[in-house]
Amino acid sequence: MAIVIGGTYQNNRGQYEVLDIQGDRLFIEYENGERSVVSLQRQKLILQNMLKDENNTGPKKPHKKSFSINVACVQKFLLAMRHACDIK
Repeated sequence: MAIVIGGTYQNNRGQYEVLDIQGDRLFIEYENGERSVVSLQRQKLILQNMLKDENNTGPKKPHKKSFSINVACVQKFLLAMRHACDIK
């Protein structure tokens, strides 16, 4: 994959335009105006991985949210509620 000056690409921080290339250093500007210097090889790898992900993913499954309950806290809460409501 070739990355060229003036080209627009994307990484995990967002879309960016390549301002200059000096060796392995890529001078880029994100859509929000922020400028950064990043590794050319690293950006190539990120782009390749993003393309693989797009090609290999089918319909996305909904995310199941997980949570944990601290039993001791729940027991303390219930005891406090019993006391507050005068429940025996």
